[in-house]
Amino acid sequence: AAGMTALGICLFSVKLQWRVNSFDFFTFYRLAGPFASYGIKEIDQYFENKHFGFINSDLSAYVKKGKSFYPLEKLLENVPLPKRDYTRVFVSGKLKEIAQRNYFFGDNV
Repeated sequence: AAGMTALGICLFSVKLQWRVNSFDFFTFYRLAGPFASYGIKEIDQYFENKHFGFINSDLSAYVKKGKSFYPLEKLLENVPLPKRDYTRVFVSGKLKEIAQRNYFFGDNV
């Protein structure tokens, strides 16, 4: 049982490290900084409490698979309806631009 636990921990660690290294070091700051400028508590907590690896994974899933990206969804909830579409397109473009600076996906993101 201890061996399986150790193996599980090692596999989780490798997967998390893969996620951390999938984007360059500054990805977190390129995301957290602009989102912080909106002053939305839930978004700030997301970046304060979530590990870099999981943030990178969320960004990758958003860009590659079209899954939701929590900070963007929270932002859109706080943007007035007339500006929502513009904000979605603008921020989506920035997220995709940031995701282009990665180590594993090249221009295929």
